[in-house]
Amino acid sequence: MASYADPASPSPAATRGWRRFVAQTSERINSLPVVAGLILVYGWLTYFIFVDVIGINIGFIRAGFQYYPPVEYSRALSFLVTLIPLLWLRRSFHQLSDILIFQVYLFVFVPSAIYLTVAVPATFDRQLGIHATLLGAQALLELRRLLPTLSFARVPLSERFYVVFLYMMAFGAIAAMLYLGEYSADSFDFTTVYDRRADTIVQQSGSILPYIANATAASLAPICLVYGLLRRHWVLALLGLVIAVESFGATSFRSHLFVPLFAAAVTLLLRGFGLRSFGWILVAVAIGLTIIPLALDMVTGSGGILSWIIHFRFIGNNGYLTAQYFDFFEHAAKGLYQDSFGRFLFDPQYSRPIAEMVGSSFSIEGNHANGNFWADGYGNLGVGGVIFASLSLVMVCWLLDSLVDRKIIPISIAAIVSFGFGVSNTAVHSVITSNGGALLILLLLLMPSDRQSPSTRK
Repeated sequence: MASYADPASPSPAATRGWRRFVAQTSERINSLPVVAGLILVYGWLTYFIFVDVIGINIGFIRAGFQYYPPVEYSRALSFLVTLIPLLWLRRSFHQLSDILIFQVYLFVFVPSAIYLTVAVPATFDRQLGIHATLLGAQALLELRRLLPTLSFARVPLSERFYVVFLYMMAFGAIAAMLYLGEYSADSFDFTTVYDRRADTIVQQSGSILPYIANATAASLAPICLVYGLLRRHWVLALLGLVIAVESFGATSFRSHLFVPLFAAAVTLLLRGFGLRSFGWILVAVAIGLTIIPLALDMVTGSGGILSWIIHFRFIGNNGYLTAQYFDFFEHAAKGLYQDSFGRFLFDPQYSRPIAEMVGSSFSIEGNHANGNFWADGYGNLGVGGVIFASLSLVMVCWLLDSLVDRKIIPISIAAIVSFGFGVSNTAVHSVITSNGGALLILLLLLMPSDRQSPSTRK
């Protein structure tokens, strides 16, 4: 019996031609001069938002986010430093950790270089030293290329059992957070998170709820979202969204809502444009997270609130806290990891958590300001802690490159992006132990390959 193609659908040749055109165009855009130009635009927008949006809003100033005019030559220094890592960073896909390291460059290194000149008062010599430290830390991450990857034996479940496993975990997490948490309309207000956070932390002291929310928002939610979307399990994708929303309501951490959504969006973008030229796509995403809320603020006259909620949470806060940690611990005693494994090795240096102490120094009392993995390393061990942080991430990159085979790469991108935002907010070992990193690795170990999935067969 003869079959006839739908006249409205494009022919296979046309589809292949379009994909080839997209891939070739993407490769041209991914050139070093174009990406460098995009980085300069991104850096300038980041600078502009803090200086001319957040820095002039009296509400943000009262909350402690104060602008300091840059000293002579420091602004030019910061923009120059942002470009140097492009000399060695991979912008084209070779291994999974390439995406993670480029993400760290975009969302930690670049905003840190920009904010160091305007977020704290510092001499040019001091800023030069910090920039050199961060530049060395970024370069250390390339040691991952020298480590021979191993072929760890994955234990993938069948498609059916893996989906059942995700459903069970999703329903279990949602039920646990509903049972342990208390929610109101104010729990989902983006503008009052800092006011609520101190009270929330005190109320949840000794509770397992923050650990459930942290772990599931960073691992289970993005995997459910992306796996559900790519494998057409729509209810599973919806459950991933519910976990993200509920985790935000339980903890007041906006990242619990934004990171799963962002990880899913980046995965779909890279899948659409192709992994081969991921560099410019990630830079374009970073610019979008900067320019879109800024444009909406200008149109609505909201005083920078959208830039605060979106840009500052994803990007600016990472750089701002780098500046605060390096400033606070320039002369203060280092924490010696008293809030994690250091408690078993050393006497505590401070009576309060490091994050609370730094947050209270520039903002409202009781604010917990969790620094990125480099800031955390400096606060705990100085320059040695920054080196330790980079080497820790190198080992994670080696593990992921050894663990994840190409059969699950499209979906595992969501896990990598989520992990990247984890180290943007805390130490590498904290991401593994209490922020979903271990669960993320387990989900990757059990994930069925595309060839096992009936919904991806052509």
